[in-house]
Amino acid sequence: MTGLAKGNIEALKKLAFEARWESDRKEAIRMLSEFGNAAFDVLCEIAQKSLELEERKFALKMLRQIMKSGLVIERFPQHLYEVLPNDIKKILDEAIGCYENGFCAASSVMFRKVLECSIFIKFRQEGKEAELFDKNGNPIELKRRIELAKQWHFIASELASELVRVKWFGDAGAHSFNITIAKEDLPNISVLIRLTLEQLFHK
Repeated sequence: MTGLAKGNIEALKKLAFEARWESDRKEAIRMLSEFGNAAFDVLCEIAQKSLELEERKFALKMLRQIMKSGLVIERFPQHLYEVLPNDIKKILDEAIGCYENGFCAASSVMFRKVLECSIFIKFRQEGKEAELFDKNGNPIELKRRIELAKQWHFIASELASELVRVKWFGDAGAHSFNITIAKEDLPNISVLIRLTLEQLFHK
């Protein structure tokens, strides 16, 4: 991982799984300040590649804890962005642009669109596009698309269960006039989108 020696990566992983992240936000901040963005990348790697379910679930919790710290990090690294389909890049750029300019409801809608379109493109790439439509040819709802992506092992089960947050914020941003999407709501959503894109498109 860029910026981390091999020994430091192992030390980081050891630290991560010994820490009580749910109750100690200071530890998350200290880890980021010591290791920089590479710490976030290591946690993303654990969350998507570890063979142990509990490790992947715990890494997701740690990523959320880091995002709660309010620290600025690189959420969509170049190695991921380069392999994304062009259609996804355009939507992602719009989601990030809205976020950076404070248009939080619009950003939440666009992050939801990233999720929905990414699943569709993955199924099309795998020749399974027809599964995303019902017997009458109507598109199935996003929740069911996420479930199918999990069943085909395109998205890990523990990540799939978290993606309802992306759907909820996107729906609220698009349809609810009495729910305000705040800027601090969106970093956790961007983490889930990054992990989803990693699993769908980054080999």
